[in-house]
Amino acid sequence: MVLYCAAFDIDRFGGIILLDLNGRQMVVGLKQSLRAMEAGQVEKIAIAGDAEETVLSRIRELAGAQNIPVEQAESMAQLGRLCGIQVGAAVAAFLKEQTVNRVETRR
Repeated sequence: MVLYCAAFDIDRFGGIILLDLNGRQMVVGLKQSLRAMEAGQVEKIAIAGDAEETVLSRIRELAGAQNIPVEQAESMAQLGRLCGIQVGAAVAAFLKEQTVNRVETRR
């Protein structure tokens, strides 16, 4: 999997939306990814190979139901680094083009 984060922006809800080198927007983390998937705003999912299956089960379920391609990183540490954050990440969701700044985030 080739994924490098080039920049990030804070959306109007206070959540972070990252941009990869190709300019695709993505959200990182389980809660934000699930919200984006439930809203039908996800084009592709990246998951960490060492994340607990109990954490990923809902992601896999939604991805299958919505025919969203799933790519796998080697580890949470690697996925976090590839997303440009300093902590591990279990999941990252690439957003569809028309969903700019529409993923609602909650704390």
